[in-house]
Amino acid sequence: KLQLSEVQLLATLMEEQHDTLDQADGAMNYAREQIDEGELEEAYKSMQRGCDLYRQVLGNSHRDTISAIIELSNLLVDLGRRTDAEPLLAEALKAREVTLGQMHPDYSLIVTKIGNLYRDLGQYSKAEEYLLLAMEIDAEIYGKNHEWYAQDLKNLASLCNLTSNPSQ
Repeated sequence: KLQLSEVQLLATLMEEQHDTLDQADGAMNYAREQIDEGELEEAYKSMQRGCDLYRQVLGNSHRDTISAIIELSNLLVDLGRRTDAEPLLAEALKAREVTLGQMHPDYSLIVTKIGNLYRDLGQYSKAEEYLLLAMEIDAEIYGKNHEWYAQDLKNLASLCNLTSNPSQ
C-alpha cells in the first residue's frame, strides 16, 4: 500500500517529466523555426537540447527520441557535418532493431539513410552494404513492385554511377 507521501512524490516526478517533455518538444519546434529562418547552427543547439531531454525522460529507444535523433542527423548533413551524423544514425538503427526488428519500414529507412550517407562520404563499399540490405528488407516487406523497392534500385544505380561499376 502506498503512503500519501509516496503518492505525492510520484505525482511530483510525473509532473517534472511532463514539464521536461514539454521543454523537449519546445526545443525541437524552435529548432524547426530556426531552420526555416536559415539559422542552422542555432537550430543544431536547440535540436541537440531537445534530443538530450527526450533521452533523459523517455530513454534512448523511444520512438520520439529516435525521431529527434534522425532529425538531428539530417540537420548535421545539411550543415555539411556528415561524419557527425553517422554515429547518430548508427544509434537510431540499433534502437530500431531492438524495438522493431529488422523487417520493419522504419528500420529500412534508417539503413537507407546510412547507405546514402556513406555514399556521400565516398565510402562506397559500406554504402553498397547498407543499400543492398535496405533493398532486401523492402523486397521482403513490400515486394519488388513497390515504390520503395524502386527507390532502392535508384539508390544503388546512383552508387554504381559514382563507382563506375554498372555490373550491379
